Amino acid sequence: MAYLPLSPESDRVAWSEKGNARSGVVIPSVFGDGFADDVTVRRHVGTPQFQVLGCGGGALSRTVDVRLQRADFDHTRVLDQVLRRAVIEVWRSCPIPYDNVFSNRTHDLDIGGLRIFLPDGSLVFEATSLEGDNKGQHSAPGLRTYDRKYNWRSWTNYPALERARAAEAAAAIERERVERLRSERASNTFWGWVRLIVFGALALWLWLKRETLLYWYYSLTPHPAGAMVDHAITTGQELDGKAFAQAVRSISGANEIEKTVRADQAYALAARWREREAALDAEEARLVDDARRQAAQDNALLQAQKDLLDAAIAHEQALARVDALREKEESK
Repeated sequence: MAYLPLSPESDRVAWSEKGNARSGVVIPSVFGDGFADDVTVRRHVGTPQFQVLGCGGGALSRTVDVRLQRADFDHTRVLDQVLRRAVIEVWRSCPIPYDNVFSNRTHDLDIGGLRIFLPDGSLVFEATSLEGDNKGQHSAPGLRTYDRKYNWRSWTNYPALERARAAEAAAAIERERVERLRSERASNTFWGWVRLIVFGALALWLWLKRETLLYWYYSLTPHPAGAMVDHAITTGQELDGKAFAQAVRSISGANEIEKTVRADQAYALAARWREREAALDAEEARLVDDARRQAAQDNALLQAQKDLLDAAIAHEQALARVDALREKEESK
């Protein structure tokens, strides 16, 4: 069983058996990108070394290990050409004849598996079960059909798998980041609206209460005459009239609210002074009443004393008259 040179532009393997040239056995590109030429293969991975195992068993017992001389294998066209060369090496070095009822000697082309190793021994690619499209079916009793196309049932490109996993992990992280950003933006938007509403309501409240707040602010400053009034009320001392008049004349307001505050303060001071005046009036009335009561008591005492004196005088006069009459009577 001999094979003619492969063309990188074709996926067909030209082969001859018992001197009869046949063509049409197809090994499709695994990745669908076609095949690199052998020069390109050697430039990236060197000359691949093939080791066929399990040759003593059946067709699917055969496997092939491929060892690359360089690690730059991760090119689909290069890898497809290495795979195709490995298949042909198995067919070449470990043929399994098959006899049908017509003694037309053919060969079983199925292969059990394939592994590709880098120079450091790490496994980078693995494929299982290269089988024909008819999978050994028989078109008639004892007559095996020719399979025209051979595909790997399954394969694993470990670096690509790791990259895919890493890409998936990165994509998951990115999705999580995007979701977190979306959540943060939603939260920021929500709290932004909350802050806007709160601050807007606060601003509206301040605007509506501006006069009350200004009134409170101006109320923090006392009336210019307040200290003098407090001192006069507390100590009972007389006001410094000149200083009081100057303090009252110096009052001025920047706006209506401040003028209102100063007016209210003046009314409050006047009310306090009137309260003090009322207290003084009450004290004066009490003192007057006390004086009147004392005067009345003194007058009553004087009247009693006068009455006592009058009584004593009248008694003495009466006694004198009686004594005079007795002496007169006796002298007779």
